[in-house]
Amino acid sequence: MHGGVVGKILLVNLSSGSIEHEDLKRYDLERYIGGDGLAARILYDEVPSGVGALDPENVLVLSAGPLAGTTVQASCNISVAAKSPATGFTIYNGHSNGNFARLLKFAGLDGVIIRGKSKKPVLLWINGGQAEIRDAAFLWGRDVPETEREIKAALTQPRLSCMCIGPAGENLVLMSGVVNDTHHLAARGGLGAVMGSKNLKAVAVYGNGTVPVADPDVFSDLVREWRTMNTTNPAAQAFHRFGTATLVSGYTLGDLPIKNWSQGTLDGWENLTGESIVEKMLKRHTTCPSCTLAHTKLLDLKGGVFAGECKLPEFEMVAAMGSNIGVTDPTVVAKGSELADRYGLDGLGTSNVIGFAMECYEKGLLTKEDTGGSGPQVW
Repeated sequence: MHGGVVGKILLVNLSSGSIEHEDLKRYDLERYIGGDGLAARILYDEVPSGVGALDPENVLVLSAGPLAGTTVQASCNISVAAKSPATGFTIYNGHSNGNFARLLKFAGLDGVIIRGKSKKPVLLWINGGQAEIRDAAFLWGRDVPETEREIKAALTQPRLSCMCIGPAGENLVLMSGVVNDTHHLAARGGLGAVMGSKNLKAVAVYGNGTVPVADPDVFSDLVREWRTMNTTNPAAQAFHRFGTATLVSGYTLGDLPIKNWSQGTLDGWENLTGESIVEKMLKRHTTCPSCTLAHTKLLDLKGGVFAGECKLPEFEMVAAMGSNIGVTDPTVVAKGSELADRYGLDGLGTSNVIGFAMECYEKGLLTKEDTGGSGPQVW
């Protein structure tokens, strides 16, 4: 088998309850590159024209590329792919980082193909070379952090990685995402609704194997060179210090959505920069496996109703929960991002809906009667 490939894929049919292991074909590996390439080939072969995104016949593919599980800088990406309920006819590939991809490889798998629909909520548990479908009725209705805690306790493996949906996915919300390791979302395309339509609450994985490398010495040299290039790059160094929220400073170039893209200026935008947030609220740097940039941060939100620990949102989420809806308080922005993660919502899509509703309300296109007597806050 090729270096970087463990050579097996798990076939799961939720309708019948069957689980099988299948060897990956050399032909596919050589022609369809990485997790996305392999997932696209599988979906092209297995999802006929006319199948609805929320039909049991839609296939969900979890795929880890050949670098996942190695020591390459930031090689922890998992591809989540299916026909998208958001568009109704296109394939969508969502991506997230964290521990899931590497533990899937350590469990001896390059991917998982999930077919059918369970009659009741279930959990797929992959533990090394073994896999089983378990009842998950006790998890249905729980948010993402609660789900992860309950799964780790029930399976007595605190080091597992959990990929799950929140209430948004359960209720087939078309901007629901798939969440792993609490804060990593394959957010776009409504892939959480695909999991929800299958009554699949979560996939938990743990493994302690290794990923084969064709030429370890050459590979180590390339890994070292690539890591040095990344860590000495000025932009990467800024990410390390202030997270991707440092890109909020692109406001000065006009690269920031403001009030549903309706305006070009925003008083107080400086409060949303990574530099300002880190200076005022940083608790500690955090990072994904194999990544030395540590562009993620844990914040200590000071005072008020949102006091407590919270992760620093990425640039897109700072803009989404901040400037796009006219908010300049970083505490509110961070909490809004956390709530989107908690319920399994695509934060960007959520922000666009909120911003659109606010502008419609401001212009009289929505009324208090339309919105149940309250109406959205206007900027």
